[in-house]
Amino acid sequence: MTMTNPKSVKERNTKIISSGLAIATGIGLVGVIGFRSAEDASAQNAADSSNVDEVNSAVPSLDGYTAEQLQAYAQALRQEAFRLSEYRNQLNQVANQLAAQSGGSVTVKSQPAKSASATPKVAPVPPTQKPAPQSNSQGSG
Repeated sequence: MTMTNPKSVKERNTKIISSGLAIATGIGLVGVIGFRSAEDASAQNAADSSNVDEVNSAVPSLDGYTAEQLQAYAQALRQEAFRLSEYRNQLNQVANQLAAQSGGSVTVKSQPAKSASATPKVAPVPPTQKPAPQSNSQGSG
């Protein structure tokens, strides 16, 4: 019969346990790093999605205008349409007064514009997409 040295069995068991713990620690560190990376990526995506309106308003459209500029222009057009509508209504009133003074021989064919409360609704400008990055290659020259 062969006798095994109790010290060698104990050393072997210690080495197995310590290598197992080292592997578990390595796997745990990889898991923690992966988890934190995923959290950082989701936080970055949340920050990016909250800044989408800011980015879309700063990205120029095909004509070179930003969404904010187009919205301001649309508002100015609505105000001008309202002003012209009011002016047309005033002209119609004056024309009707002149027609009444002339004895009814003149008729006004222009229809009064809609009231101020019925100004047309303009849909908001849809957000523009980010332009594709351009290559930095140099052309022949």
